[in-house]
Amino acid sequence: MVKSVIRIILTMFLAIALVYILYLRAPKNNKYPNGFNRKFKALSVIIVDSTCIKGKPFYKLLDCSNDKLYLSHLHPGLIISLDFKSQKFITDTLINLRIPEFHTHYDLHIEYPKAILCLGNYRTIYVADLSKKKVQDSIQIPYVFIRSAPLANNYIALRAFDNNTGNSTPREIFLKLSMETKLYQKDSLSTIPRDPVSADGLLFYDAKTKSIVYGYFYKSFSLLLDTNLNQKMNIHALDTTNDNITTGGTYFNSKSAATYTNNTPRYTLNSQFSVYNGLLFAVSNLKADNESQFDFEINKTIDVYDLSQGKYIYSFHLPNPNKDRLKDILGYKDGLIAMYSTYIIRYSFR
Repeated sequence: MVKSVIRIILTMFLAIALVYILYLRAPKNNKYPNGFNRKFKALSVIIVDSTCIKGKPFYKLLDCSNDKLYLSHLHPGLIISLDFKSQKFITDTLINLRIPEFHTHYDLHIEYPKAILCLGNYRTIYVADLSKKKVQDSIQIPYVFIRSAPLANNYIALRAFDNNTGNSTPREIFLKLSMETKLYQKDSLSTIPRDPVSADGLLFYDAKTKSIVYGYFYKSFSLLLDTNLNQKMNIHALDTTNDNITTGGTYFNSKSAATYTNNTPRYTLNSQFSVYNGLLFAVSNLKADNESQFDFEINKTIDVYDLSQGKYIYSFHLPNPNKDRLKDILGYKDGLIAMYSTYIIRYSFR
């Protein structure tokens, strides 16, 4: 009697497990289809190496060259480099930088030996020499900004907030700043979303196409500008989402600093971006109708766009063997580097 009950329970368990597995692997068994398909490219995505970073408060991937990866730290005055060959971390400290110890509203750009530290809430850009580990210059601008991207010829592009709009909501603007003359120009765009909330994203510069690229987290397109802040085109994403409703955030201003807290979107369409050699890589949070639930859950889905044509070209899956949260990606050579919660993994495409 006991054995019969055990057999029945075991049979029921196996039947439920089989149904669940079939559900995960079925691309069309999607309760809420998103209305688009992906073109998956037959890439061999190979893990070259992985480095454990568990417990290390790293913030963003910055630059990779000559088997050395630069990372930013939760402390803006610390610059971390990882030697892939020795798997060792080296920490450089900007000894004459005086800012709060933990500060995440900043960008750091490495053009060794030059480092550009952008503290948007403090309206300040620092230029440092890593070989001397010192800040050499600082630039004050009259706007709060949260995104930045160095351009050619010692210019830098900024996504900033103009609070002199006559109402309580600051207006999103793009700036081009000369780090030599310290003069800047505003954009004259009329068709981009000016809501600083739903328009949040990441800013890049692509040297191959000479384009400033702004990838939106909450909208289904990316914006391309030329280096004079003129709009070149919009790159439309695969999905057609247009009702990503948000709720209110707040702008705080004081004598020493200003802070803008984002509104809350219904969902994030793209969680991370990277620009490399004429391509835009976007980590999508939406499952395509021809993508199985199983593949979508165990991998990270990357959509790739051609910046010269402004078009989607293909997608691929990035293996996530440790099932960690993906914090950042960086395009390099023939692959991608991904920073997860506990590992940095270098991938090669073949």
